[in-house]
Amino acid sequence: MQQLTMTASNEMNKTFSSLAANYRTDAASIVRGFYISDDMVVKFGESCFAFNDFSRNINIVPVEERSGDSLFGALGSPVSGRTNVAKSDRETSKLMAQPMPYKTSKVDTDVFVPYSVLNQWVRTKKLKQNYCELIQRRVGLDRLIIGWHGESNSNPDTSASEDPLLRDVNKGWIQVMREHYPQNVLGIDDEGNKLKFGPGGDYENIDQVVVDMVSIIPEIFRENLVCLIGDDLLSYEQRRVYDASNFQTEKQKTADTFQMFGDIPRMSCPGFPSRAIVVTSPDNLSLYVKSETSLRQIEMNPKRERVEDYMTGEIGYVVENAKKFVAVESEGIELIYDDESAPSTETMDHVSAGA
Repeated sequence: MQQLTMTASNEMNKTFSSLAANYRTDAASIVRGFYISDDMVVKFGESCFAFNDFSRNINIVPVEERSGDSLFGALGSPVSGRTNVAKSDRETSKLMAQPMPYKTSKVDTDVFVPYSVLNQWVRTKKLKQNYCELIQRRVGLDRLIIGWHGESNSNPDTSASEDPLLRDVNKGWIQVMREHYPQNVLGIDDEGNKLKFGPGGDYENIDQVVVDMVSIIPEIFRENLVCLIGDDLLSYEQRRVYDASNFQTEKQKTADTFQMFGDIPRMSCPGFPSRAIVVTSPDNLSLYVKSETSLRQIEMNPKRERVEDYMTGEIGYVVENAKKFVAVESEGIELIYDDESAPSTETMDHVSAGA
């Protein structure tokens, strides 16, 4: 550990002033703590997700109420026609159908940066850039991990070191589908059987299951669909292609093979479960943030020789149109190996801190 150099201290003060200008507050408020306006909540959330093609399409939506119905869900039944107004009045029809309920829950994201790191960053002339961008990326990664793995928001105390998949922090997108639209979350059946992938299984390949998943989505909602494939499943499919006897003659096709499954494009998203599959459109996912709950405070802590950055807000994960989201759960998939290449132990879901 070491003291903060004068140059690094000056750069941090400039960073505080720049952040204050962005948030339309004063530098002193950065240290005291300040509430973030709705438009800046959206801007910050979009910055946190900007590093990934899939996540940058996720909606960040400020809401007035802590609970309610989704705002951008599925359109209802057809509403056009004619009315003989000589006999009856024209009547309106409901525009939105089956909105998904949401509920926001408090999420804290608190980080620190040692003075020693700031001293090194200032040498590269990128202290402000590194500080802002790395924190935004960490916040974005955490929100995605919760979105894919979160199961509960009832525990008042959670530990990221004991639960790196952040299952107890908030209910994510797959969990809200389990609770409100379980028919679109596939995997373990009532008898405890898993979906078997591979030779002789329920599905020979990923393309087959993606085709079935797309068929569950009503045709009217099949626009802009993409599929997310867990790393273990993708590696399993790639290994089978690479191990095939005709691999050399088919090699030129493999680059495109792994970009499309079931005739829809594959996208990647950090934090996604290693054996799961999801078919939806990126803009079908949202984070609802309760207005006037987003608070940030940055402190210089000389007792610990570090800068501490505290962020909190009430967040709810929302699938806007439940009919346009189909998932196969990671725990509901069993891989079948036809040779001795099978791993000795089951691969657990994992999340790379720098994904």
